[in-house]
Amino acid sequence: MLILIAAFGFSIINLPEALWTWVSPSWLWLCALACLPVYIAFCLSVWRKLSKPTTVPSNDVYTLTDNGSLRALMVSGEEIYSPAVNLHKSSLLLPWGLSLHVERTARKWYQPYYEHVRWVLKGECSEADYRRLCRAIIFAQGAGQTRNNIDVS
Repeated sequence: MLILIAAFGFSIINLPEALWTWVSPSWLWLCALACLPVYIAFCLSVWRKLSKPTTVPSNDVYTLTDNGSLRALMVSGEEIYSPAVNLHKSSLLLPWGLSLHVERTARKWYQPYYEHVRWVLKGECSEADYRRLCRAIIFAQGAGQTRNNIDVS
């Protein structure tokens, strides 16, 4: 921020004399002192953010049932029991990975009926599991079959 103020002051001084003589040096110092608390607060927030200890991301464990439902077995390193949820048709197959969305009930009329669970990048799981997830997403998107007769195993 102080560098910007100094650059502003330097650029004003380099203007023709008829334009910059109305700006007194005390006015520039007043601007610099007014911006100093903002600059200090910005530097402190950046320092706090950079000095926080980073946590190592833990592996989440999910299982895909025979009918294309997804169930979480371990989240953030803790074993949990969660009911199986259906993959939503808004799940995406992308060249670099998969975006998994699951169905949920919307509480308000403007909320979506799905929720993003996680990204699965290529190489995060075995090739067979990745293809199985791809098939489950294709079936969830309505590739000619109903949800009652899906077998993704």
